[in-house]
Amino acid sequence: MTKAAAADPIVLPPEGAVELISDEAEIDRILDEWRGATFLVSAFNPSFRRMLMRAWKDTLDVNLALLFVGCQRIEGAFEIRDADLSITRGLSVDGRTGVGKIEDRRSGFSLLFSSGCSIRPGVTEVEFFALVDQVNRVFQWELPDVRKEHR
Repeated sequence: MTKAAAADPIVLPPEGAVELISDEAEIDRILDEWRGATFLVSAFNPSFRRMLMRAWKDTLDVNLALLFVGCQRIEGAFEIRDADLSITRGLSVDGRTGVGKIEDRRSGFSLLFSSGCSIRPGVTEVEFFALVDQVNRVFQWELPDVRKEHR
């Protein structure tokens, strides 16, 4: 992964267009843009093995959200200041293949995950806290309330 210059601006999606990104190259590019930000483990659900991280910079009014699924092992502090995160994919860990790892070597933070990573740039605080609620749900989309129809 190439390192962008510290002065490079962060590219935000157009107003009102917050997208979820799972493409590996695009995630790497966005992590490069957010180098130096503060990252915080904001929600973790051990039953669903999901973890949500939030990143922010004092110079921006929006956040970066990172969702990891299939979390297996975490090491280090829950808050990483002046972060330089990188992701490695396709690892073999404890007999499992296809494991990913996100880490900040300087701080000692690392997370192993087996089912994927998605990233969502340009998230407001209100939108981020709605995502925190989603970490604790089985589905990440709203389903119709069918219970009312079957009474």
